[in-house]
Amino acid sequence: MVFKELLKAGVLFRIWKHENSTQNWFVFDPNPVFADFNTLTHVGSDDILWVGLHEPHHFQGDSLGSGWNLIKLD
Repeated sequence: MVFKELLKAGVLFRIWKHENSTQNWFVFDPNPVFADFNTLTHVGSDDILWVGLHEPHHFQGDSLGSGWNLIKLD
């Protein structure tokens, strides 16, 4: 998974993706309690995502802040 680095660091709390063609939202929460609610199963380059972090972290050449970050995957 592209977010392996954020998961390993323990800073990721949630990811949201909006699919324009269907107008649907997809979510990934790494907390095992929410495993049954995760609908985000695939991301690719050029996807635009909301990534929520507990604390600042460096990811794909950018510095992300704590809270919500709007990013485009490489």
